[in-house]
Amino acid sequence: MLDSFIRKIGVFALLIGLTSCALFESSSDKSDPTVATVDGNPITLSELKANFHNSPATMTPEEDDGLALKEFLSLYIDYKVKLAAGRDAGYFDSEDILRELANYENQSAVPYWLEKRVRDELLAELYERSKYEIKASHILIQLSENASPRDTARAYNRLIEAKQRFLDGEDFIKLSEEYSSRQRNQSMGGELNYFSAGWSVKPFEDVAYNTPVGEVSMPFRTQFGYHIVYVQDRRETLKDRMVSHIFFNTRGEDQSVEESMERAQEAFALLEEGMGWDDVTQNYSDDRQSSQTGGSIGWINTSRYSADFTDAVFSLETVGQYAEPVVTEYGIHILRLDSIRTFASREAEMEHLYERLRQLPRYRQNQDAVLGTVKQVGNGRIVRASVEALENFLDATPQHDFNNQNWDEADELLSMPFYTINDVTYTVSDFKDWLLVQLETENGNRYRFQHLDRFADHAAREQLVSITKQEFEEFAQLSRDYLNGLVVFSITEDSVWNYAGLDTLALKALYEENPEEYWFEQRYRYVRIAAMADSTLLKVKDAVLEGMPIDSLRNEFQGLIIRRDIINSLSSFPFSEMDGLAVGEFSDIFEYRRRQTMYLMEEILEPRQMTFEEAFNKLVATYQPIREAEWMERMRAKYSVHSYPERIR
Repeated sequence: MLDSFIRKIGVFALLIGLTSCALFESSSDKSDPTVATVDGNPITLSELKANFHNSPATMTPEEDDGLALKEFLSLYIDYKVKLAAGRDAGYFDSEDILRELANYENQSAVPYWLEKRVRDELLAELYERSKYEIKASHILIQLSENASPRDTARAYNRLIEAKQRFLDGEDFIKLSEEYSSRQRNQSMGGELNYFSAGWSVKPFEDVAYNTPVGEVSMPFRTQFGYHIVYVQDRRETLKDRMVSHIFFNTRGEDQSVEESMERAQEAFALLEEGMGWDDVTQNYSDDRQSSQTGGSIGWINTSRYSADFTDAVFSLETVGQYAEPVVTEYGIHILRLDSIRTFASREAEMEHLYERLRQLPRYRQNQDAVLGTVKQVGNGRIVRASVEALENFLDATPQHDFNNQNWDEADELLSMPFYTINDVTYTVSDFKDWLLVQLETENGNRYRFQHLDRFADHAAREQLVSITKQEFEEFAQLSRDYLNGLVVFSITEDSVWNYAGLDTLALKALYEENPEEYWFEQRYRYVRIAAMADSTLLKVKDAVLEGMPIDSLRNEFQGLIIRRDIINSLSSFPFSEMDGLAVGEFSDIFEYRRRQTMYLMEEILEPRQMTFEEAFNKLVATYQPIREAEWMERMRAKYSVHSYPERIR
């Protein structure tokens, strides 16, 4: 049934496309004539054209292509008829369909906000910041996200102290060594190479780009802890370089820097004498991966690599230029400049930046930003009086123990409004029920102040789809379109596709009326045997010829792949390897899917008629369009379809 399934998916895509501009209000204007009516509702020429140009089934760009529009009219009428039939059959109230719609809306709402609001803001910021690179040093005091207020205050005050000592004239790098946390006995702070937008976590980047050159920021928080940043320089961003290298390792036990430099000088001399770059790379480079592609290591920018390496790369200014061996922290390189990144237009540059943005955590993990915006748009607010009443009630037990409260005597408190958003009110009872569930996963029993923010996020998620529809009419239309597509797909599936497989009498009649359509041509039953080595296959062949059953081969030979199947034709590879084989003969050994392979011709099946059971899937596929035509004829009559293709010009 795979072909049938693929066809269903294709039809579903078509139906979703049809709904993309459907259900326009009709017009009685003579310049916009009615080209059809379904159940008394007109389809206007403008509605037909709008759907014609938004349907994946129609690719003609000309608006006045009357012939194509006339052909599309029949398809669109059928779509409207199926919508009417689905409405009357109750499909719009189907629990399965509404559940599918809810899943679609919930999965689509956050990405929609990202595309319509957050993306443009982040992309504009990335574009402006990408014009410049920042050179900075920082002090980092590592701090977990759940650090106590006391530890947080201690880190903040130590950074203020370090900043003041810098302002009093002390060296920032030395202060970083003294104040920064250490990991593997190395400072987590220190001097950074030049970096541009997108190459650090966003809170760090925000501060670095907003701190003037020569100044130190106030302490700020990132996922790593608390920092202060000293901005040393700001310059225009250097354009990315596409670079190849011939690499000489200096970190191996048997490869000293002196010996590697000697080999590098030898390779450089060969280049100077005229030997081709690829030849020298393959013969000398210790980077075996890049040596297979001419030493290419891709696009290089100043943010990802050490300063000594990027300085060497960016000293090359002419495409094709290569430089004498240079020592970096990675090893020794002979570098060649292959290209300098440029863009044909502003649009091309923005597209490149957008692809970068999509890979950044600030874009991928921006649900918090979306929820914050949703709360603002929905006018979300905590009812402070209710919070105070709840906290006073909890004061009766130690540590605000939520699991051991006598809620039976708190009816008045539980009914109080606790949080409102989008004109929906959540009560103290709603908060209580939510928090009890949260405390189960937290393995705790104590109410904390941060639970208020988390409950506000919970309420925003519940109202997300509703607020998104109110804020974006296009999203509301997409939701209606998706529902229409689900209804049309479901009623077609039930009335045509599934029905066709159940109408056994019709299928048998079709089988008996056209026996020549359900026929097997000559077929070949084969066994494909694959192993890593020719020698294994030769042993397998000998074993089979001596009488060993195919099913016993895996017990005798490890690592075999054995597949049995039937094929209709030997015209294409790899089946062509069996062409001319008699039953019981093996093909030659050949490579297929990175393994050594051979075929055994097990049986040649002569042409014959299919049984009804063998022909069943083909019969269903043949009958489905017949069934759909019959069903649509009845539906068109039921919903009084009238078509006026002559009005299409």
